Amino acid sequence: MKLFLHIGTEKTGTTTIQKTLCENREKLSDKGFYFVQSAGNKNNRKIPAYCMNDGRYDDFFKEQLISNIRAKNTFRKEFLSSFRDEILNLPKHIHTVIISSEHFHSRTIYKEEIENVRSFLEPFFDEIKVICYVREQASTVVSLYSTAIKSGLSVSLKNMILKCNMS
Repeated sequence: MKLFLHIGTEKTGTTTIQKTLCENREKLSDKGFYFVQSAGNKNNRKIPAYCMNDGRYDDFFKEQLISNIRAKNTFRKEFLSSFRDEILNLPKHIHTVIISSEHFHSRTIYKEEIENVRSFLEPFFDEIKVICYVREQASTVVSLYSTAIKSGLSVSLKNMILKCNMS
């Protein structure tokens, strides 16, 4: 089984790619490709969350009301079970699985977390191909700043640059 792991860096069209993958699941399946669902219907957000270090909690965990290691480990156990069931029960004609999330780029940022991604995926796939589009950094910062302002955040461009520089 082959895996295409799409690490969609922010502001590179990842949402559009995910929407297209989601809307074309049946057509993809007819060709032997499968876009994972247990990790999130469009954005496979649960895998980066699963791989984050124990002491790290982001908006995903806040939305799921997960705020301690016990709850995080319960999430991990339940997610691993559903992911395993999904992958092991794929139809025989599926030869390639597709996983996509921009959160690999922004949430799995420490070496150990990146190793966690590899350790999570390796048991299920014989071959893993990483697909990543990298955008010029200044354009990314300007786009993130624009999005933040449109979302109602009050942040200066200088502070946005500093925040992006520390990530």
